[in-house]
Order: sequence, then C-alpha cells, then structure tokens
Amino acid sequence: MGDGPRADHAVKDGVVPADGGLPAHNVESPLGTGLTGIFKLWQAAFGAGSAHVVRVMGSQAASTWVSQQVLTHDQASQQTDALAIAPYVGGYLGGPSEQARVKAMSLTQLMTELDQAALAKSTTWIQDQAALAKSTTWIQDQAAVALQYKVKLVAYEGGQHLAGNGGVENDATINKLFDDANRDKAMGAVYAKYLAAWKQAKGGLFVHFVNCGAYSKWERWGALEYVQQPRAAAPKFDALQTFIETTPAWW
Repeated sequence: MGDGPRADHAVKDGVVPADGGLPAHNVESPLGTGLTGIFKLWQAAFGAGSAHVVRVMGSQAASTWVSQQVLTHDQASQQTDALAIAPYVGGYLGGPSEQARVKAMSLTQLMTELDQAALAKSTTWIQDQAALAKSTTWIQDQAAVALQYKVKLVAYEGGQHLAGNGGVENDATINKLFDDANRDKAMGAVYAKYLAAWKQAKGGLFVHFVNCGAYSKWERWGALEYVQQPRAAAPKFDALQTFIETTPAWW
C-alpha cells in the first residue's frame, strides 16, 4: 500500500488495518474510485472535454496487477486519460541484501550490470533481469495494459535509482561508487537506451526526476549537480537533452 495521505485515508476508512496487516479486500480499487471522483470535480470546473484537464491514474511500474485494479474498478478507465508509472532503473542495487556484492564491484562492473540484459547473480527478488532490462520489461508490460484500457502511458517520475537504503546509505565505498556511476559517460549510454525503450513502447510524457540537485548519501537524482554545470560533465543531462533535440514528440 505504501505511506502518505492515500494510505492514511485508506486506514481511516477501514480499507486497510492500521497495524499494517493485509487488507480484507483490494486496496487499490476504492482509491481508484476516489480519484475518478476528483476527476469529475476538475471537469466540472473546466468543462467536460477541456484540453486543460488530463486525468491521470497513478500506479506502480513493477505491478501490472495494480494498474489493472485501479483501471477496472467501477469502470475507472472510462474516466481516465493516462496511466502513470515511475520505471526507475537499478533501485535494487542500493538495498541491504545487495550490499556485499555491490561493494565489491568496480565502476565498470556496476555500469555493465546497469546495461546488460541478464543478471548472473543476485540475492534480491529481481532474479531474471538486470536494471535497464527490468525497467524495460516494466515499461513494455505497462504499455500493454494502457493499450488494453485505451489510455496513454506516462511517467510521473523516472531515471536512475542508485541510492542506498536500510543502512547502505552510510557505506562510504558504495556512496563513492554510486557518485562515480552518475558522473560516468556510460550512464549517458544507459539513459539513451532507457529513453529509446520508452519511445518504442509508445509511452507519452516522461518526467525525469530531477533536473538539478546536489548528490548526497540519500540521492543522486539530479541530471545536473548544479545549475551551471557544463553539459559535457553531466552525462544524464546530456543524454536527456540529446534525446529531446533529436526526437520529435510522437504522442
């Protein structure tokens, strides 16, 4: 279910137990219904069919089941214009179960895993594919759901996800490795393939998280580390700009 206002609202209404246990019934369905009610309020304010209103239903990139639930309950897809996901790349690499393996990696080995199709050895639940390949599969699967329910696919967030969690954020060796990876030219190549996969799946608007932000043990989200950073020193920013400059909007 997750944290935040939606989760709090679900607990308050008795949709999920406050102790964090499993819900008695599907959590995502009533939340989808709540969003369609919000959609109707916006349409009432701007007028039905207004180009100023795009009704977006949020989901989870790794779960087509969640997408199907939020779109099918109470015929929510008929009130929805776009399905939104956040298909981040490589988030599993920052978890405690991967700490020893990642800590022993060279920069070249890390970038190879980000880019390769097969994952030779992993202690996480992601056993079959590595970072970019897994994200590409998520995108393709979610595109199929969007097509089935006649809505657009958009990314409300996305990009690389090399960030420690569960104590790994305090590992100086891994922090340096993740910093170096985000500054390496090979990251630009990963981004180029990532964006090409999004286009090939006919995804629509893609919001990269974020434009500019300094790196820390908690995050390396910024395409730029500082506003005046040279493009040549910012491989993620360069890849994003190159894609924008060379790829006309297709949606």
